[in-house]
Amino acid sequence: MNLVKLISDQMSNDALAKLSAILGVDREIIESTVTAAVPSMLAGLGGLAAQESGTRKLTSTLGSLDDAMFGNFERLLGGDADAMRQKGSGLLNGLFGDGLVSNLATALSRFTGLSSNTVKILLAYLTPLVLGRVASQWRNQGGTPAALKSLFRDQQRTIEDALPSGFSLDDVPGLARASEIGRTATHAAQSGEIASKSLASTLLPLALVVAGGLLLWSFWRSRPQAQQAGVNEVVDESAEVVAMKPILPDTLNMPEVGPMKQELTSLFQDFGTAFAAIKDGASAEAALPQLEELDRRIDATSRSLTSLPAASRTALGAFVNEQMDSVKAQAAKVLSLPGLGDRIKSLINELVRKLEDFQMTEPTP
Repeated sequence: MNLVKLISDQMSNDALAKLSAILGVDREIIESTVTAAVPSMLAGLGGLAAQESGTRKLTSTLGSLDDAMFGNFERLLGGDADAMRQKGSGLLNGLFGDGLVSNLATALSRFTGLSSNTVKILLAYLTPLVLGRVASQWRNQGGTPAALKSLFRDQQRTIEDALPSGFSLDDVPGLARASEIGRTATHAAQSGEIASKSLASTLLPLALVVAGGLLLWSFWRSRPQAQQAGVNEVVDESAEVVAMKPILPDTLNMPEVGPMKQELTSLFQDFGTAFAAIKDGASAEAALPQLEELDRRIDATSRSLTSLPAASRTALGAFVNEQMDSVKAQAAKVLSLPGLGDRIKSLINELVRKLEDFQMTEPTP
């Protein structure tokens, strides 16, 4: 199975002609842009799938797609094309963020000569097609996070080989690919192994000293009581040796804090991206799918937080406090825009409230 080919096969001559008419661009340029855009988008999705937080985001998005997304691309373009574009734009920005979408559009613009704004519109039209085919294959393979990782791992070489000559993903700042993340994970594992060996080499002599002190203390305790007074000083010295055992900082006893802080950081970054994209009522409606996805992620993160020890939740609560002023300011700015619907306003207020609750999360009984 070749995922790039499955998507490209939907780009019939009629579909390309309709895109050409919609965008007012020559058909050959549209085809050239699509040839670079499809594997680039798949590479980015593969990068998401290679990360735990990205896997959760992507599986949630794919699982929420309606059946209309799996239809014939030409037929979809022949329907409400504007609604299709808005839906695609919301999904694309929700997964990648406005910054990465802009970087990809800029790289494709340099490669094809199209304006970056036109490329963004084209990417929005392509997103339902790309996600629909990915979702279909993912569901066929089980519809699990493991199946998603396996799908992109198997397609990695095919995706990279499909990139046209003269176009490089290295020209897209911030685009994480599965191959790069795999190398990073390997390097991290090797670094962890080296660090573990280094720690062991440091602690082993200390452990020997402590063990020797304990043996000495045990030896003197076993001597007759008549000699005990004469060795009190030695016993006191051995007690001091035992007291040399290092006390680890509390943070090292909270291994769950690091991954959860990364998830919270990603969540706050995506909030900033979503709010920054909202300029008026129309862009707010286009951002609705992204905001709804953030709402689902908040609920999932909240469930994870409630299962943590109190010390870990306290540490993470302090981190949340540091981010909330910025979130509230961004939310207030968006809510002040004219033309926002009640659904958008209500959702934004609910999102901020849920984030504030992260500071007061109680453990589950």
